[in-house]
Amino acid sequence: MHWPGAVSQLPGELARGFLNTMKPFDKNINETLELVQAMVDLAEAGESDSEDDDSSILYGILRDSAHQIKKIAETEKEKHIKKGSCE
Repeated sequence: MHWPGAVSQLPGELARGFLNTMKPFDKNINETLELVQAMVDLAEAGESDSEDDDSSILYGILRDSAHQIKKIAETEKEKHIKKGSCE
């Protein structure tokens, strides 16, 4: 199975078609990885706009959490690929 880096970067109709043919658990992992990227992007923007230490802590936690979630999601994706259960 070839997992695209981000389905959202595919042209609209192609992305919708691809997501509709994926098994639900594969779709959920892919969407989780997209959410992780959004979390990292928000953390970076938030840190650059931060005006106090508490905000910096918040965005640091967000970034750290995103990396932890990404690691788990990628491990799960690899398990699906090895099992041959992903589309």
